[in-house]
Amino acid sequence: MHSRIAFALSAVLNAVGAFGASVDPFKCYTLTTGGSNYLDSSDSVLNVENHPNRQALIDDNDKGVSFRFPGGMGGPVVCQAHNDHRVGLANDGKWRTDYGETGWPAKVLDGGSGVIIANPPETRFISGTGGLTEEKFVWDLQEISCMKL
Repeated sequence: MHSRIAFALSAVLNAVGAFGASVDPFKCYTLTTGGSNYLDSSDSVLNVENHPNRQALIDDNDKGVSFRFPGGMGGPVVCQAHNDHRVGLANDGKWRTDYGETGWPAKVLDGGSGVIIANPPETRFISGTGGLTEEKFVWDLQEISCMKL
C-alpha cells in the first residue's frame, strides 16, 4: 500500500513540475542531444543515431526513439521497442532495452534542464553516445506521441 501511495505522490509532484525537469508517467518522450542526435534502440542496444528530420522520425513510427517513465522521476525507463521490459545495464557493459533478469535497471533522474539516465546507486550513466560513463550526462527531453504497439 505504501508503494502505491509513493507512486501516486511521485506522479502528482512530477505533473505539477516540483522538480527542475519533469516527466509525465503517461506520456512518451525522445531523448536528444545536439538537436538531431537521438538515443535509439537498435537490436535492443542503446546508441545515438542522427535523425535530422524529426517529423520523418515521427512518421516512421520508430519505437526505438520513444521512451516513457511509468514511475515518474526516479522511476524506471521503458523503451517502446520493448514495452514489456525496462532499460538496463547488461553484464557486458551495454545499455539494453530488453532488460530482464540480468544486469542493472536504469532510472530517470532530474538533470535540471533535462534528464539523466542512471543505474542505482547512480554511479553509471548513459553517455551522449549511448555508452557507459561515470559522468552524469543531461539529455534533452521532447514529448512525442506514444507509438502504436
